[in-house]
Amino acid sequence: MISSVKIVGYRTFDRFEMSDLGRVNLLVGRNNTGKTSILEGLYILASGSNPLGLWNVLARRGEQVMPDPVPNRPMQAEADISHLFYGHEIAAGTELSITTANQYPERTVRYRIDSASPDQNPSLFGQLADEGFAGPRLALWMSAEPDAAATPSLPSLPVPMPPLPLSKLGTIRVDILQQYMNLRPNKVEGGVTQFIPTESLNIGQLVQLWNAIVLTPDEDRVVEGLQLLETNVERIAQVQTGPIYPGFGFNILGRGGFFVRLRGSEKRLPIGSFGDGMWRMLALIVALVRAKDSVLLVDEIDTGLHHTVMADMWRLVDRAAKLFNVQVFATTHSYDCVHSLSRVCREEESANGQITIQRIESGKKQSIPFNEAEILTAAERNIEIR
Repeated sequence: MISSVKIVGYRTFDRFEMSDLGRVNLLVGRNNTGKTSILEGLYILASGSNPLGLWNVLARRGEQVMPDPVPNRPMQAEADISHLFYGHEIAAGTELSITTANQYPERTVRYRIDSASPDQNPSLFGQLADEGFAGPRLALWMSAEPDAAATPSLPSLPVPMPPLPLSKLGTIRVDILQQYMNLRPNKVEGGVTQFIPTESLNIGQLVQLWNAIVLTPDEDRVVEGLQLLETNVERIAQVQTGPIYPGFGFNILGRGGFFVRLRGSEKRLPIGSFGDGMWRMLALIVALVRAKDSVLLVDEIDTGLHHTVMADMWRLVDRAAKLFNVQVFATTHSYDCVHSLSRVCREEESANGQITIQRIESGKKQSIPFNEAEILTAAERNIEIR
């Protein structure tokens, strides 16, 4: 498990550290303190030197620009990587790094903006010739350390990767990224670390995860999770009702494709008929199962869930995290979510020092950790720790 995280030069963080982590970690704090950025940082770390991780992070936030039309080239959004770096500016020497200490060797991923010449990546520089110059230009240099001693959640990666040239706008073009991925000597998809954003998983992402557990005993665990919201759920199945377009790092909206059957009924009901909470719970439990021996990242874990089911949700997360050896990082703004977690801490079988709350405060270089005993004390005395 990860015991501490250090972030340098990423988004709002000049320098930031989070320590004393457990198996289940709830990040709290006001808006714009960087809670989501911490989850993204861990996701980028898992992606290593694979820029597709960066692309997914930027696409989710809409951090893209549309270039001026170019003859014979389709119009495609370009990823504006400046927003990944502290101060939203890039120049030669700009760098970010994310480091974790854990039970395995320390792991670091670094992204640096620096000049690169065409001979360092001829094919990609050649694709940018339509911009009018063929000499050195700014590029994104990526490395992941160590390149050996792979861990279950962070696989071995090629180090270093050749530079990824930036467009004249300082962005990553889709066609350049696609060719860069083809050039990678060892394609890595970021291990099995799972990221559930506030808007939850889209149908393409969820189907991909579901296909890996269908007709296995883990299907029963998914049903168990859905029964927290609808006790009569007996079965769930994925039925393709139309084309699914996986895209290239973009979300596909919709709640279709999954049906449930209730006890005493032969009719199959679309899961979308049960509201956003049911879809959220489906995404949560499927991602937990698929994050075996790795990390699950959940932004606003309580989204769509009524306060009466949150304690059961936390019990499910706590139990599944132990069963599948998953370390969970989640965020919330909800008092009910925090208070429900304290109820799990109170239960004797869960009081094992593996649940923490990490309070993130704007401008502070370290989180404020609360262990299980402190979470219980705060709940009993109505002390605000959000």
